[in-house]
Amino acid sequence: MAKDGLELDASRLYLCPDNHKAYDCSLDEEIDDDLPECPLCGQEIVNDLDHSFIVFNFNEVH
Repeated sequence: MAKDGLELDASRLYLCPDNHKAYDCSLDEEIDDDLPECPLCGQEIVNDLDHSFIVFNFNEVH
């Protein structure tokens, strides 16, 4: 999707148990059980679709 020199980029944002926005990855990326720790609180990020959501960003078209 694109509009006026920008394209829409979708990614998945994972939350830690304290609901910090902790890990962002592309929708195509395979996620295993070993996710990094939250940079804010140090807790392990929850690998569960109930603790993640899809986010959209507009990027310049190259």
